[in-house]
Amino acid sequence: MNPEQDSPLHRQFAAKFFNDTWELLARPERTPEEDDRMIHLAHASRLHWQFAGKPENIAVGEWQVSRVHAVLGQCE
Repeated sequence: MNPEQDSPLHRQFAAKFFNDTWELLARPERTPEEDDRMIHLAHASRLHWQFAGKPENIAVGEWQVSRVHAVLGQCE
């Protein structure tokens, strides 16, 4: 995959996964499966921002990944 050619697709996935992660973070209770999905979504969003985002998007993606792990008590 050529990241430059597929930048709009990367941006679409990055934004979708970012928003889906927020939806899961906002839930007062999640199943273990939803926790796993939230982790994967945050990491996937961050990866796609690397190909389609600006430094600010990448930084916010890094923050979201750390937030997900902190909320789940996975601070190591």
